Amino acid sequence: MSQDGKTPQIEELTEKLSALRKQKSTLEVEAKNYADKRDKLNQELKSLRGEIYRLKNIRDEINAKVKELKQQRNQIKMEIAQKFAELKSLGRELEPLVKKKPSRSLKVLEKEVESLEWKIQTTPLSLQEEKKLVEQVKELESQISVHKKIEQL
Repeated sequence: MSQDGKTPQIEELTEKLSALRKQKSTLEVEAKNYADKRDKLNQELKSLRGEIYRLKNIRDEINAKVKELKQQRNQIKMEIAQKFAELKSLGRELEPLVKKKPSRSLKVLEKEVESLEWKIQTTPLSLQEEKKLVEQVKELESQISVHKKIEQL
């Protein structure tokens, strides 16, 4: 049984060894495939992290721009409100002046004042006539003043 008994055992062990080597080879191939998949997934993960970082930076830039634009919008709203208040105030100032606005133009009024002043200076007048002409000049000058205020507004 020494030689003959060992031979079947050796053959059996050789077959087991062969089967184990095949199994080992199969497992090594499988392990390599999993390692390749892992490496590929790690590379994808690295790429995705880079993309996430890039997109976060873009988002932050956009948010900063939105914040800046909101501040500009608020500033413009305040300026509009201020201009509207000024316009309303000017309208309140202008309304009574428009009601007082003389029917004659500024140039016509200025010519009349000039003519009356010339008459006062060059024509001999009684005291009463002179006072009357001076009053007319004052009235015309007040009308001229209304015209000028309207132009300023």
